[in-house]
This record gives sequence, C-alpha cells and structure tokens, in this order.
Amino acid sequence: MKKLILNRTIATIAFLLVVGAGAFAQVMTGTMVPPIGNDVNDTVTINSIMPYRVTGDINMHALRTLGVLNHSWFTKTISAGGTIHDATGAGAPANADTSFSVAWNALGAQTVAVTEVPQQVSAVPFPCAANTQTLNVVVLNRPTAVWNGAPSATGCNVAGTTVTIPYTLAGTGQYNLTYRITFTSLAGATSNVVAAGTVVNGLGSYQTGSANLTISYAVPAAAYGKYDVYIENVTDRISRKSGILTSLAADIPAAASTFFAYPTPQTNPIQHLQNL
Repeated sequence: MKKLILNRTIATIAFLLVVGAGAFAQVMTGTMVPPIGNDVNDTVTINSIMPYRVTGDINMHALRTLGVLNHSWFTKTISAGGTIHDATGAGAPANADTSFSVAWNALGAQTVAVTEVPQQVSAVPFPCAANTQTLNVVVLNRPTAVWNGAPSATGCNVAGTTVTIPYTLAGTGQYNLTYRITFTSLAGATSNVVAAGTVVNGLGSYQTGSANLTISYAVPAAAYGKYDVYIENVTDRISRKSGILTSLAADIPAAASTFFAYPTPQTNPIQHLQNL
C-alpha cells in the first residue's frame, strides 16, 4: 500500500510540473542546441539573438504541492556584451520565465547566468538560496570570403579546359558558399553559365580559422569571351546555428574574379597580289 501511495504521489508531482510549466513560463519554440563535442562553451555569431532555457529544481515543484512555495522566479544576468530579452526577442523576460533570449553585440568571451529564487507562501519562511548556473558564451565574427589570387588561366588555350578560381573563407567550418559565373560572348551577349544562387555545401573542416579553396569551371570548347565569377553569400556552422544566413557587403568580395577565353589567331594564307 505504501508503494502504491508513493507511485501516485510521484505521478501527481510530474503532472503538476508539466501543467505548471505551461501555465507560468514562456516556452521558446525550436530546438535548444547544446555545445558541440567536448566544447563547454556556447559559440554564437555577432549580432545574433540566441534562445536559452533553464529547468528549475524538481524539489521546488514538489514543495509547491505541499503549499510551502509559489512558482520560482529566475534571476537572469548576462555580461556586458549582450542584451537580454524575453523568448520572443521583444521585451524583457518576466521573473517566472524559464525561457529567454540574448542579443549578442560584442565579440569575445561572454556569460549567461541564472539563479532560481524560490517564492515562499505568505508567512512561511524559506531561507534556502539556490546556486547559480553559468553558461560561457564565445561570440565570433561573421564568416567572410575573399579572393586568393588570380584564376589559374586566362587568354588563349582556355576554351575546352577547366579553370580554377582560388578564394579564402574565414570563420568556423563547415561552410556553405553561394556563387554564380557570368559569361559575356565576343558578340557582347551576357548570360549566367553558372546560375545565380548556386550553393556548394560542407566546405572546410569543423575548425575555427581559414580555409583556402577553389571554384572550378569547365570552359566549353570555342566558348570565347569574358567570364566573371561572383561570390554571393557565405555561411559557416556557427552563423547558421545563430540564424545569420545572409552575408553583408563587407563579408564577400565586391568585385568579380575575371578570366578570358580568347580564340587563337588563325592567320589566313598569304595571297599574291596582281601586279600593277
């Protein structure tokens, strides 16, 4: 009989925990992402608004069922490099919110700290103070792309060969790159021989740093003219996690990397002119 009563009590506490969480705390939509691998830090991209959530002590939930406590409050503090918001990213979080967001606006090492503050029922003292949970956050720059030298070939004998265009990405792999190649024929007609918005995924390693890479293009035979290669967008693993999906003008090259395919001159036979 004692075992049956205990099981019913546990089931009741679990039910109240779920109901209480839904009634008194804003719940952030989406999936909470833990640090990757053995990294104890949460790494994010500058100017991102990141969601966070904390779970209160289950014993505090149990004490509410006994009438000792009301719902806990949660004191939320962050370092000077961020601004705290509610789960929607709009206003300040409420005291009872277990979900909130932080707009990160400074690079480097930052912190998020939350302390549960039990709320006693009137006239019933509760002197115990909760420990503070701290999450270390590292705020990184946006990923960038720059050209890394000239294309591998230009001029005569380019048509019918493959040209590589070197570039360097900086950030945290793996990267996703968006590019296009525009061709202008000898007659002056312009078209995209590689469509705008062409994406190459999974570039580079998972490390933070830089990666030297190339774009390859197989030039068709007799396709003579000018080829302009444009990088349109770049993201890395951290910026995608942070919701930063579009490059700023400063993140990518403003100008194209250009090469030419010239026809080899074929001089006509020498003609004997009629004597005067």
